[in-house]
Amino acid sequence: MAGFKVESSQRQDRMRADGGSVQVYVVWLRTDLGATGQVTVPTSVWESGDLREYLQDEADKLDKAFKLVNGE
Repeated sequence: MAGFKVESSQRQDRMRADGGSVQVYVVWLRTDLGATGQVTVPTSVWESGDLREYLQDEADKLDKAFKLVNGE
């Protein structure tokens, strides 16, 4: 399991194909192994009790290359 920190978060409105909009949250992560990336989080996850698990899963994905190549 990757250790990580949230560097920033931002609420955004995104245009849908039908011209409407949908609200999402964008979170920038940095893992303890040095991987960085942004994650788009649906509002349903942001407002639920599952946010930490969702971000943990994404941090684990960011660290995958480090673990495969470096054996971390």
